[in-house]
Amino acid sequence: MNNNVRNVTIGLIDGLTIPFALAAGLSNIVLSTHTIFISCLAIIIAYSITMTIGAYMSAQKHEPVNALTSAFTIGVSYIAGGLISVFPFFIITAPGDALKYSSVTTLTALFLAGYLDSKSNNANGWTGAIRVAVTGVVAGAAAYGVAYLFR
Repeated sequence: MNNNVRNVTIGLIDGLTIPFALAAGLSNIVLSTHTIFISCLAIIIAYSITMTIGAYMSAQKHEPVNALTSAFTIGVSYIAGGLISVFPFFIITAPGDALKYSSVTTLTALFLAGYLDSKSNNANGWTGAIRVAVTGVVAGAAAYGVAYLFR
């Protein structure tokens, strides 16, 4: 069970963080939420493929019997996390407003994923939740800040 939870949280955490950071940066320089959504969708697909292949290669070394399942779980979880973080850009037309909703949904999901990840490893769930959520905030703020500086 712990490996399954761990694989889901690996995919979710990365899937939530990377597209969210991209959307945060783009929302500062792009006027169309449609463009932001499509850009993030492209990165979600590209990264999910990369993570799936990487997970498969890593699992082949340690757990060859479960390699395909582990890789698939991480890849699908990455896609799910990515879609959670960018969905507001699909339904809201103003980039600033979409970013606000994306921030709330992404950070809530990161907090929950961090909690589950830590608890599945018999660690303090609250510490893990805060650590993962702060990582998401820093990534999003950094991308937003860089886009702001160079726009």
